[in-house]
Amino acid sequence: MAKNDEELETKINCVIEYMTGWFSANGLALNMEKTNIMKFTSSYHQNEAFLIIYQKKIMTGTNYTKFLGLELVKNISCSKNYN
Repeated sequence: MAKNDEELETKINCVIEYMTGWFSANGLALNMEKTNIMKFTSSYHQNEAFLIIYQKKIMTGTNYTKFLGLELVKNISCSKNYN
């Protein structure tokens, strides 16, 4: 959780650095071309553009991704619907 986009970018960059180091130490590589970033926000902030700059490369946020058969969509919502 981050209070603003600058804090979020800093946290994401730290996580990517950690992951890159872990992958390298274990003989693996993190493929940034296949890496997706998704920002989950309240409906008030849904339409804001989102991008991260990592090692001088721009990584844009995505609204949808599929991972091992699990589909994630940015604009999910919860509602109390007791039928």
